[in-house]
Formats: sequence, C-alpha cells, structure tokens
Amino acid sequence: MFLTTKEVAISQEEASKNKAFNSSSNTFILGVLGGIFISLGAFGSIIMYTFVADIGLGKFLGGTVFSVALMFVVLSGGEFFTGNNLITVGALTKQFSWWRVGVNWTFVFIGNFAGALAMVLIVYGTGLLELNGALTQSGETSVALATGKVNLTFLEAITRGILCNLLVAGAVWMQTSAKEVAGKVLTIFFPIVTFIISGFEHVVANMFYIPMGMILGANISIPSLLIDNILPVAIGNAISGGLIIPGLYYLVYLKK
Repeated sequence: MFLTTKEVAISQEEASKNKAFNSSSNTFILGVLGGIFISLGAFGSIIMYTFVADIGLGKFLGGTVFSVALMFVVLSGGEFFTGNNLITVGALTKQFSWWRVGVNWTFVFIGNFAGALAMVLIVYGTGLLELNGALTQSGETSVALATGKVNLTFLEAITRGILCNLLVAGAVWMQTSAKEVAGKVLTIFFPIVTFIISGFEHVVANMFYIPMGMILGANISIPSLLIDNILPVAIGNAISGGLIIPGLYYLVYLKK
C-alpha cells in the first residue's frame, strides 16, 4: 500500500508545519545529526571513489553508500537543509509565514555545518586519510574532490545544485508515499545513486567534502569554500527543493 500523489502532497504539508513550529534548539540539534549522517555517507563515497578502478562503477557504489545517509536522516530522525527546503509548501498554503521558513533553514543550515565540521575532525583523527604526515590514497582523493568543487563556475555550481535537489528533495517527497520501511529505502536509494553518478552538487555533503580536503592540505581558503561552492550550491538546492518541487505540486494538488 502507498499514498496517492495528492495524499503525499497533503502529508508533506503537514510535515512542513511540524518542522516550521519545532523549537530552534531542537531544529539545530536535529541539523547537527543531519550533518553527521550526511558526512558518514560522504566519507564512504570517498573510499569507493578511491578503491574502485572503474570510474562508473566507483560512482555507482559511492552513490550506494551515500544513500545510507538519507536513510539515516529520514528513518532515524534528523534535519538537513536540502530536505527542509520542501517546507515552503506549508508557507504556500499559508500554514505559517515565510519568516518561519527562513528561521528553520537558518538553524538547520548552521546545525548541518556544525555536524559536518565535527565529522571532519573525527575522520581526520582516524588516520584513514592522512597517516604520519602523508596522505593515504583516500586522502589524495579527498583533496582532489574538494579542489574540483571550488573550481566550478558560479553558474555550474548553481545548476548542479538545482539538479541535485530535484533528486534529493524529490526522494524525500517521494518516500512519503511508502508506508513501510522497505518502500522508503527503495524510493531513497535510486534518486541518490543517480545524483552521485551524475556529479551534481549537494551543499550539506560539500560541508564535509571541502573542509575535509582543506584540513588535508588542499589550497582552498575559507572565502573560497563559502563563495565558490557553498553559496551557489545552496542557492541551486533551494531553487529546486524550495520552489520547483513544492511549488508545482502546490499548484496541482493544494492550491484552493
């Protein structure tokens, strides 16, 4: 059994209201958890990129590992910026003000960043990416990945962000249709694998990927991290997750 598309839209409207009216402290804590979970998936994907010789297969397996991150967030509880972009549906139906959308996004974003940076320090301490002052193979992959991300043009970063969140926020929206855990896992798995294989940009994942490369020696400044990647990718993610998906479903199913 599963929900119809209209029932999914109604369910997302209700979920958006719960998120918007959650306390700022709870939202921040859940954001930290979201950053931790996404970082675990991102780290796993680095390992796959490193040790699978075939690039296509490496990306597929990297996406497989990364999908676990969203499963954790959805099934165990957590908030992440790209998924919370969808709460605009509640503002569109006038369940709450746009101010609440901004407050929610802000606390989730900061929580995600805090969780991701904490994971950078923990992973660095494992010696799996740098050992005795020398980069491991995975460490070299991490540096190359981070460097490539900050060298995207502003337009490339925004458009890759838009395409990413059509899949990620789309997966969050779609998994609502499933009433059982197995169904939710499947509806999460395939869009996330597609996003990784395609090379799109996810702002919360990049909160881990790029600082991880920086701590390993990548020649990236903090302004470059924020301006060359985090900002444009966040804008792109918000366009698709906050406007395109909820906006179009609002017009079809929820507008009165």
